[in-house]
Amino acid sequence: MEFKTEKEKALELMREDPVRALSFCKKWRDLGKRRDEIVRGAECVSNPVFYSALGFDPDECVRKAIVHLREHLGLK
Repeated sequence: MEFKTEKEKALELMREDPVRALSFCKKWRDLGKRRDEIVRGAECVSNPVFYSALGFDPDECVRKAIVHLREHLGLK
């Protein structure tokens, strides 16, 4: 059985499915100053109608969250 660190799992998920990576990483406490945007993007995936009602564009929130998570993980 192969054990991976949380960051290794996140990097693998980013390559396979960035939306799942958001969901996986949203509970991390060390996301820095972009934490709120990453969490919002992950929540927009599961609750798009709610966030639309709040005035957010769910697709744009998810896109921005993926960009911020890639930056946090050191990916370009």
